[in-house]
Amino acid sequence: MTAGALSPKRRRVKRSAFILLILLAACKGEQAPNPAETNVGPPPPQICAQIAKAIDQIKNQSSIQYDDKGEATIEQEAWLAMTPDNHVDLARTLAFHAACKAGHQSDAQPVRIRNEIGTILLETTVPTKVDLRSITH
Repeated sequence: MTAGALSPKRRRVKRSAFILLILLAACKGEQAPNPAETNVGPPPPQICAQIAKAIDQIKNQSSIQYDDKGEATIEQEAWLAMTPDNHVDLARTLAFHAACKAGHQSDAQPVRIRNEIGTILLETTVPTKVDLRSITH
């Protein structure tokens, strides 16, 4: 065999290596997602049962409407009558309700609460991951 006969084979290998280098360069700095930071399975049934009870209480209040994605509308007057702790509790309840309905936990479940004319009263993210070790049976 002559050197000329081996040349096309070498070019193919070099071209493959070059493409691989380009792909690696494009991925430079990219890291695989940390499993602890990605969405995981559904929230524990105990948590979803507690959230369902809280949502039932919200259903009985005509001043609040909500969906299964973490969004709600509340009358301005009712919002102003709530304490900041009540605002946080409502946001957490909406976030966990969305997580239970979606069937997955998240580091940052979006929550948006608006008044009756559409003004955003609260927009935040709530972590809905639950450490199963913290739940007692």
